[in-house]
Amino acid sequence: MNAGFSNLTTLKQTLLAKTISSDTRFDDFIAAIGLGIFGQIERYCNRKFMWQVGSQEEFQADRSSFVLERFPVVAPITLVEYKQDEQTGWVVQPQNTSAANLIAPAPLIIRSLDTKNGIIYFPDDDDCGEYYSAMRFTYTGGYFWEQLEPDDAAHPSAVPAGASLLPDSVRLAWLLQCKHVWKNQDKTGVDLLKSGDVRSLRFPEDWAPSVEKILDDHVRMAWT
Repeated sequence: MNAGFSNLTTLKQTLLAKTISSDTRFDDFIAAIGLGIFGQIERYCNRKFMWQVGSQEEFQADRSSFVLERFPVVAPITLVEYKQDEQTGWVVQPQNTSAANLIAPAPLIIRSLDTKNGIIYFPDDDDCGEYYSAMRFTYTGGYFWEQLEPDDAAHPSAVPAGASLLPDSVRLAWLLQCKHVWKNQDKTGVDLLKSGDVRSLRFPEDWAPSVEKILDDHVRMAWT
């Protein structure tokens, strides 16, 4: 099962002593830690990491460039749509010049795509639309990592065509922070097992040593 930046088995091997790594009593709590830290890292880095086919994002159209939350991006963008108003609704924008010549008004055609950083550029001589209009993009992007367990029938997963593997540094930061959280729980696990509720987990506000520095290389700076 997905436990954040890897499967549950990988995370358990990091957090539990080898003699109890097969113990399933803590599975819910360990998975909660992994997914909780996964969310913290995405918020800190201001981006989405997980590989997704058909990811869809909407933006106000009063600009000529659009910053996607999930990258690297697999070219080309699957679908570009524009909505002038609710009455008109979403209108597909063809992305080839031969089709563009047949359509009035002229469609919005992508000028370039920065696949590494997930930025879509349109001609910068004018915005794509007014502040009340919208652009919608459907695309494939993000990083791929193994989420299946070793005893799942389809393990190991095949890497999807065009996918980039999750950087080792991001996985390391995740594992270090998960250990940091686990270390702050009751060492014997008695409190966790008594409560039976993942809401009893205590998440420290600080990062483990070196984690923040590692993640700084993967932060998406805010664009205004």
